[in-house]
Amino acid sequence: MLRIAICDDEVYFLDVLECQLVEYLNATQQIYEIDRFTSVERLFETALTGKSFAILFMDIEMPGINGIETVKK
Repeated sequence: MLRIAICDDEVYFLDVLECQLVEYLNATQQIYEIDRFTSVERLFETALTGKSFAILFMDIEMPGINGIETVKK
Protein backbone atom coordinates (compact mmCIF):
# COMPACT_ATOMS: atom_id res chain seq x y z
CA MET A 1 0.00 0.00 0.00
CA LEU A 2 1.21 3.46 -0.88
CA ARG A 3 0.85 5.85 2.07
CA ILE A 4 0.74 9.52 1.17
CA ALA A 5 0.57 12.58 3.42
CA ILE A 6 -0.49 16.05 2.33
CA CYS A 7 0.20 18.95 4.67
CA ASP A 8 -1.14 22.41 3.86
CA ASP A 9 -2.78 25.05 6.02
CA GLU A 10 -5.23 25.90 3.23
CA VAL A 11 -7.99 23.32 2.81
CA TYR A 12 -8.59 24.35 -0.80
CA PHE A 13 -5.09 23.18 -1.79
CA LEU A 14 -5.52 19.95 0.18
CA ASP A 15 -8.71 19.29 -1.80
CA VAL A 16 -7.14 20.07 -5.18
CA LEU A 17 -4.06 17.93 -4.63
CA GLU A 18 -6.02 15.04 -3.16
CA CYS A 19 -8.41 15.03 -6.13
CA GLN A 20 -5.52 14.94 -8.58
CA LEU A 21 -3.78 12.16 -6.66
CA VAL A 22 -6.93 10.06 -6.37
CA GLU A 23 -7.62 10.41 -10.09
CA TYR A 24 -4.09 9.31 -11.00
CA LEU A 25 -3.85 6.52 -8.43
CA ASN A 26 -7.22 5.07 -9.41
CA ALA A 27 -6.30 5.23 -13.11
CA THR A 28 -3.09 3.31 -12.41
CA GLN A 29 -4.91 0.88 -10.10
CA GLN A 30 -2.77 1.68 -7.08
CA ILE A 31 -3.67 0.68 -3.56
CA TYR A 32 -3.21 3.79 -1.46
CA GLU A 33 -4.06 5.73 1.65
CA ILE A 34 -4.00 9.53 1.79
CA ASP A 35 -3.80 11.43 5.08
CA ARG A 36 -4.45 15.17 5.12
CA PHE A 37 -2.99 17.59 7.66
CA THR A 38 -3.74 21.28 8.10
CA SER A 39 -0.90 21.80 10.57
CA VAL A 40 2.62 20.57 11.12
CA GLU A 41 1.72 19.70 14.70
CA ARG A 42 -0.93 17.21 13.55
CA LEU A 43 1.53 15.68 11.09
CA PHE A 44 4.09 15.26 13.89
CA GLU A 45 1.46 13.74 16.21
CA THR A 46 0.65 11.13 13.59
CA ALA A 47 4.32 10.40 12.92
CA LEU A 48 4.91 9.87 16.64
CA THR A 49 2.35 7.04 16.59
CA GLY A 50 4.71 5.19 14.26
CA LYS A 51 2.80 5.81 11.05
CA SER A 52 5.11 6.47 8.12
CA PHE A 53 4.53 7.79 4.62
CA ALA A 54 6.17 6.91 1.32
CA ILE A 55 5.36 10.36 -0.08
CA LEU A 56 4.90 13.70 1.69
CA PHE A 57 3.48 16.73 -0.10
CA MET A 58 4.38 19.71 2.06
CA ASP A 59 3.35 23.35 1.83
CA ILE A 60 6.42 25.57 2.20
CA GLU A 61 4.82 28.67 3.73
CA MET A 62 2.91 27.73 6.85
CA PRO A 63 2.34 29.41 10.21
CA GLY A 64 4.96 28.59 12.82
CA ILE A 65 7.44 26.10 11.41
CA ASN A 66 7.70 26.23 7.62
CA GLY A 67 7.63 23.24 5.28
CA ILE A 68 11.37 23.06 4.77
CA GLU A 69 12.10 22.95 8.50
CA THR A 70 9.36 20.35 8.92
CA VAL A 71 10.91 18.04 6.35
CA LYS A 72 14.32 18.41 7.96
CA LYS A 73 12.88 17.14 11.26
